[in-house]
Amino acid sequence: MTRRWEIVLHEDAVLFLLASKSSGRRALTRFLEQLRETPSLEGDFVETDDTGRPLQVKLHGKHLITYWPDHAVKEIRIVAIESGD
Repeated sequence: MTRRWEIVLHEDAVLFLLASKSSGRRALTRFLEQLRETPSLEGDFVETDDTGRPLQVKLHGKHLITYWPDHAVKEIRIVAIESGD
């Protein structure tokens, strides 16, 4: 059986998601599902973390979602979700 990709959220991303209004939370959850189905989805721009790892940053509605795909374990690491306002 082939292991499917999983979404892993860092603590701050979880807290942001939980604090979001229900409509925003639903939109973000739909995007995360889309990302799991298409782990190669590129962001609108790329940043690097303190280790030099490239992080994809996607503008989704009013939110910026920062993530990187961990191919070794088939996980998409959601580093941050922020308001893009």
